[in-house]
Amino acid sequence: MVFALTIPIFSVRTNNIEKEIWRHLELFTYEAFTNEWVKDEIAKKQIISCIEQAAEIYSVSRSISFVTRPILLYFGMQRLAKALIFLKNPTLSLEKLRHHGIAGGGISDKTESFLNSKVHIKKEGIFAEFSKLTTRNVVRIKRTVYHGGDYHSDVPSLQESDMSELLGLTEFELADLLSLVPELHDLSHYLHFSRKSLAKCHYSIRELPDGKIDTLLTIGKAFGLNFLKSSVKIIDDFKDCKENSSKFVLTEKRADKALIAESMVESDTGELFLVCPTKPCVRISDINVHYLLMFLLNYVARYKAPLLKEILEGENTVVVALIKKFIETSQIKFPKLILDQLNDCYFAFEP
Repeated sequence: MVFALTIPIFSVRTNNIEKEIWRHLELFTYEAFTNEWVKDEIAKKQIISCIEQAAEIYSVSRSISFVTRPILLYFGMQRLAKALIFLKNPTLSLEKLRHHGIAGGGISDKTESFLNSKVHIKKEGIFAEFSKLTTRNVVRIKRTVYHGGDYHSDVPSLQESDMSELLGLTEFELADLLSLVPELHDLSHYLHFSRKSLAKCHYSIRELPDGKIDTLLTIGKAFGLNFLKSSVKIIDDFKDCKENSSKFVLTEKRADKALIAESMVESDTGELFLVCPTKPCVRISDINVHYLLMFLLNYVARYKAPLLKEILEGENTVVVALIKKFIETSQIKFPKLILDQLNDCYFAFEP
């Protein structure tokens, strides 16, 4: 299901996106600011301390190696997750947050089997409460409104995709989770990473003066058209479909409403991707992908440190490159996604 959003877009111009994200997050460490969002004293103190701890953890993590960094980043994520939980559900019992809500254990000691490692979901704990609040992806779309003749204006617009399949699942595989990170898409293609779950796309709508709408959706050829139709139901609703050597071009002109794909995710550079995994069970939200992946890497770093060191210093270029890129990406993107959730807003950080 897809929702059109009315939440505000908050544009911030900055030469240091990571620093600006934390500048806004750390507003929640001030009681006067947090008091505007939640009145419960226990919840307020939890939010303030969680953000303070997360800020310190993330700051320290920038100076340590990839072998150790997942441990700090995971616990920083956990602090941010708890802050969101207490903001959205201030009367929640602390007893419900005593455990991670996730478990490792399905991890082979053989480097060649590392991508098949699994993370297991529990019914209770921090992740159980967090995932209830974070089941949707919010993406920016290009929306042009024509007022008459050639006069038109570009109107900032957001769409929200419901990705709640996670709530009924019990385990995820490392390779499947990596395939859902849009920032890894080009690197995955270049390194011939065999798992695919995303197709790069461009989506735009034009609102005509008489109220009719033109929709344009182009999709990179990561998959065949028949598979895309089975995975992205809206494709069959487009009346015109053409293809060239690199993409499918779908158009719907002068319709009463825009045709919008059910599941989309946005990269940190603003590129859009259709979420169309070959395994239906991995259609989950971006923020939860980051949380589960970092937990798994944290688990290996804590309990199988020699294995992670061997992997990151090994000759399997695919694994090394994807994991390092994910860690670097997640260090900035996860706090940004939390910031959006805390403020019920979409922050657009522009250089």
